[in-house]
Amino acid sequence: MSGRLVLAGTLATLLAVAANVILSIVLRAAVDPSGIFQPLNVGSVALLTAFGAIAATFVYEYIVARSEDPRGRFIRVAVIALLLSFVPDLALLAGVGPGQNADVPRVLALMSMHVVAAVIIVSVLITLGPQRSNALPAKTASAKTDDGSTDGGASDSSV
Repeated sequence: MSGRLVLAGTLATLLAVAANVILSIVLRAAVDPSGIFQPLNVGSVALLTAFGAIAATFVYEYIVARSEDPRGRFIRVAVIALLLSFVPDLALLAGVGPGQNADVPRVLALMSMHVVAAVIIVSVLITLGPQRSNALPAKTASAKTDDGSTDGGASDSSV
């Protein structure tokens, strides 16, 4: 992992954890003043947000090493991951998991923290992280031929 990605991943983790801890305190006061809804516990929020940010950093590294468009691909993967991250929260409404006393406002509070973390993590990684792997060759400019196909940047001077 490059130093640039370590820095970006660390910053993404710290910012996402700080934002979600502050948000969880505000949301807990609003939707769970009695403190009985454990998924809004500050410790759980910090730990799970950090885990998600670290996992996203490794996913970004993987995508950068294998994609010609790492930013675009990472954003698409992150959107899918965000949508999948809502499944456990919604399952709490069905009584599955540790979220006794789950109701719609509490579950929406959890889901909002997923969105906040995703926006911060994705923004930091695609802005400060590496943009392309040195392992991938840069695309060469392709010239259009008379028939509309591309010649891959090579010209045939033997004609």
